Amino acid sequence: MDKYWKSAIAFTGLGGVGAFVFWSLYQGWLQLGIFSKLTSEQTFQIMILFLCLTFLGLIVLVLAYLKSSHSRTSVDSGGYHPDLPDPIAAYTKEFPEFLRKPDIDTQCVHTSRESFFAAVRKILSSLGAGAEVISTDNLSLERNYVKYWFSEGLGYLELNYQAAKRGVRISRILIVTKAEFEKHKGVLDAVGSLQAMSGVTPYVVFYEDLPDICKREFVVFDNRFVDEAIYDMRSEMVIDNYISWSPEKLNQFREKIELIRSHIDYSWKVDAAMSGEFTDVRQFANKALQQVLGNASTRP
Repeated sequence: MDKYWKSAIAFTGLGGVGAFVFWSLYQGWLQLGIFSKLTSEQTFQIMILFLCLTFLGLIVLVLAYLKSSHSRTSVDSGGYHPDLPDPIAAYTKEFPEFLRKPDIDTQCVHTSRESFFAAVRKILSSLGAGAEVISTDNLSLERNYVKYWFSEGLGYLELNYQAAKRGVRISRILIVTKAEFEKHKGVLDAVGSLQAMSGVTPYVVFYEDLPDICKREFVVFDNRFVDEAIYDMRSEMVIDNYISWSPEKLNQFREKIELIRSHIDYSWKVDAAMSGEFTDVRQFANKALQQVLGNASTRP
């Protein structure tokens, strides 16, 4: 949208200044040596050209205004917004309650527990081979939240698996405390193996090593989208989640990714590879949920 306004202002400003200068030369109000050889007729013709440029700029201004008005009307009425990225447009068409003008103006949309997977599915489907998806997960191994990956989180992992089979490179950085790493390494290994079997490359960083701004969970979808979750420790639930395509937000989170990567503990690895079928992932998850996680929950 900005390109229309910038073009309109440039054409109108240049045309207006040029028309005024050559009108002043034509009337004799202004004398410029560089144009002294121009006849009155030539000066008048050049002035007309600049006037045409001014009118062209005004026309572009009107078109930009109409386009902007149409976009606002589309958002306010809950309809399709022409300036949205394709995956977001498809998401808000399926969930029109999230097509809110204040969000669109800041280049983001919110998701709910029900709509989150639909949004992620549409974004991942839009990524081609070679695209990179990087996410962080504050595991909290001392809490039951770790079981998410072996139950409800399997739906998310299946989306990752499908994208990885198309050539999308997916990494997940698991954030744990040093005490959790020592006490629950078996659980961490199971989570890492589950990720690897789903086509996700897992890494570990220690919670204590990270600055506070890097401890919140988020996903960076290539250079296109950022998904950020706001988690409530008391209820152990995600209380808000939004997806942004703002260039400023993307730059901010790319810097976070580089900072987090500098703290990765490369000594931790899992001996697992991407499964041929996702049913193998589900079978492993069921087994791990009963064995590894069951034993961890009864450990003193």
